[in-house]
Amino acid sequence: MRRATILAGAAASLVFSLLPGAYAQGTNATCLSDFDWMFNSRGQSPCLMAAYLNTPCLSDPTSAYVFALPPTYHYRPPIPATATPCQCSSVFYALLEGCAVCQGNPTTPWSTWGINCTSAIYERVYPKDIPSGTSVPAWAYLDVHTPDNFNATDARAIANSGAGESSAPSGASSTAASVPSSTSGSSTSGGSKSNTGAIVGGVIAAVVGVALIGGIIAWFVIRNKRKNRNAPSAQYDPSPFADKPTNVMNGNMGYVPPTAGFTPPPQPFSPGPPPSTGKVYDPNDPTTFPLTAPEASLSPSMYSSVPMSVTPAPYRQPGQYSGAPEL
Repeated sequence: MRRATILAGAAASLVFSLLPGAYAQGTNATCLSDFDWMFNSRGQSPCLMAAYLNTPCLSDPTSAYVFALPPTYHYRPPIPATATPCQCSSVFYALLEGCAVCQGNPTTPWSTWGINCTSAIYERVYPKDIPSGTSVPAWAYLDVHTPDNFNATDARAIANSGAGESSAPSGASSTAASVPSSTSGSSTSGGSKSNTGAIVGGVIAAVVGVALIGGIIAWFVIRNKRKNRNAPSAQYDPSPFADKPTNVMNGNMGYVPPTAGFTPPPQPFSPGPPPSTGKVYDPNDPTTFPLTAPEASLSPSMYSSVPMSVTPAPYRQPGQYSGAPEL
């Protein structure tokens, strides 16, 4: 019964490929009979489905051809010069690796496959509309990121669960089939559901990330402003208004502070003779002769701003003779 369904689907695909405007997808790879579960409802092998999904990203649709692998060979990952969004989708990867498995060949790890997908990697999402003329089984949307490979056991469990297929409705984007949980516990939701969840999650993560980065930047800016802020007393130079004495310059062209005050030089002083005791002048007695005033001494190295002191005249008592001696 299943073989008849596959043959009918293959015939329908052949008829559709002859319609005007149909792409020239093809393959010469043949799957082993143990992998009939990989075929879609149209009877197309994973190799032919991979060729279909590669078509929308190619300028020449005739190059969308999947060749059979020699024994022990695996399919080459995309190269930087020709990597396309279609090839960088895990859905295309799962179909192509399923094609390798159904031929009895090894697979390529998912991390190795996407190493040259520098623009974007589409996990469990096909970035283009699914081409009309094919449909994608639910097992092609299984998780390949966690095991880092295509797991044929999980894919078969999804296929046996009776999950639907993704196809292109008329005039609309592709409708993805829901994928039940696999035996390994990997997440297997449908393509469009995963796409919506990824977009919403990405937007939320971006908003939170921008807010967090903005908060950190604002914190650093405020912190630096506070750290560099000077005290009010250090924001102006008080020297033009200082009330300190101006420094004087010495012979060494350096500056020394002024003295705290001014000390005048010592003043010379000569005390006068004691007052007379009342002796009467006697020309024959030298002790009664008047004394001459000594000259005030003046040191040439000193300067006084006050008048020099002088010796006062001798004291005279009333009635005492002070004239020249009489003969």
